[in-house]
Amino acid sequence: MPEMRKATRWRLSNQRSAGELQTAAEKISHAEEALVKAHHAQTGLLTKEAQGDHMDITLLAVHGQDHLMTSIAFVDLSKEIIDLYKRN
Repeated sequence: MPEMRKATRWRLSNQRSAGELQTAAEKISHAEEALVKAHHAQTGLLTKEAQGDHMDITLLAVHGQDHLMTSIAFVDLSKEIIDLYKRN
């Protein structure tokens, strides 16, 4: 098979990259929508607590909070990595 010219390889690489960036943007958008829902649920619990409706703090509640905060941080980090990838 003949070797591809550098310009052709670059064009194919950029086409693939553009598609991957579009997919990444869609996944980030979906993640952000889910995080908004989760954040609203968390805010509802905090509001009830502030209004005097105290809940027992269980390991499950702590675990859920941990997952929410980790997910928020992961989405933020992912957006930074995508931005760095776009610059190159």
